[in-house]
Amino acid sequence: MSAYTVGIDLGGTNIKTAVFDGNGQIVRERSDQTDAAKGPSHVLNKIKHIIRQMLKELEADDTNVSCRGHMNMYREGRPCRCGSSGCLGRYVSAVGMVNTFTERLEQGKTSIVQSWVGSSIRRSPPG
Repeated sequence: MSAYTVGIDLGGTNIKTAVFDGNGQIVRERSDQTDAAKGPSHVLNKIKHIIRQMLKELEADDTNVSCRGHMNMYREGRPCRCGSSGCLGRYVSAVGMVNTFTERLEQGKTSIVQSWVGSSIRRSPPG
């Protein structure tokens, strides 16, 4: 039986999941709504269901699977929809990068981007 790695990209809107074989090749992938408004327990149970369903399609069990997913980077960081704070996605997603950029501007730092967009820079809504 092959060994698999499961990769999870947990975002505020979608959960993107991929299963990789031992050579790092994608063998299954899918995208599902996060349903973050239903709370962290719902989202975690949904992820568990997605993984089990994908493994069933591959006729694999979870005894030979390693998971890579949502990572907390800053203990006192930005609030995350998963219920924690400081999660990587709050900084490296498109919304996270815009928020980091605008925070830096609010701190008095400058950027060439200001000359490109003028005064239309504003913080993105939580996502």
